[in-house]
Amino acid sequence: MWPLVRTALLGVCLGAALLLGTPALRVPLQWLEVGDRPEVADAIIILGSGADCATGRLYSMTRARTDRAIALVRAGYSQRLTVTDVSGAGGTCVDAAAAQAHYIRERLTDRRAQVFRLDAALDTRSEALRTQELAGARGWQRLLVVTSPLHTRRAKLLFQALDLDVRVIAAQEVQFDARLPTVAHRLSALKVLAHEGGGFARGVLNGWF
Repeated sequence: MWPLVRTALLGVCLGAALLLGTPALRVPLQWLEVGDRPEVADAIIILGSGADCATGRLYSMTRARTDRAIALVRAGYSQRLTVTDVSGAGGTCVDAAAAQAHYIRERLTDRRAQVFRLDAALDTRSEALRTQELAGARGWQRLLVVTSPLHTRRAKLLFQALDLDVRVIAAQEVQFDARLPTVAHRLSALKVLAHEGGGFARGVLNGWF
């Protein structure tokens, strides 16, 4: 048994060395990305990523997603956006959805824009469910879903599994340089890859796809 364990550990170490020492990570990372083109839609769904509890400032990922959604509004794709309460009902953290809505209103001069709120959605699956409820109540058909590049494929699968007509639009990547020039960038990318892998595993185990 021990020789097998040692062989497995050696394989893991060699794999990690390969991924961190070379840009080989690009292959699995590219698979995670879906490059949909934006189309005119009933609403733009900004997937949540929260705000700093101590300062109340939106995380850089949240700002990147929100900025992409604002650009879509300015380009005429929709006048409706959603923001997500990722803290949960009764949470003690800052109200990220309110902070995000304020961020949008400060930057959108077109007062026709409407901001809707998805409450207590703690993961992408629950965001998809809240979106399904809101879209049904409002009669929305086509939706643009804005999220981070490496989250696009999983998000699209989760929304489409609920029979939602979505185009998933990637925001700017802010967690690492997509060229993966250094070990530090590759390590950050590997963390995202692990997170997405866990998300896919959870989705498969729960029958969400």
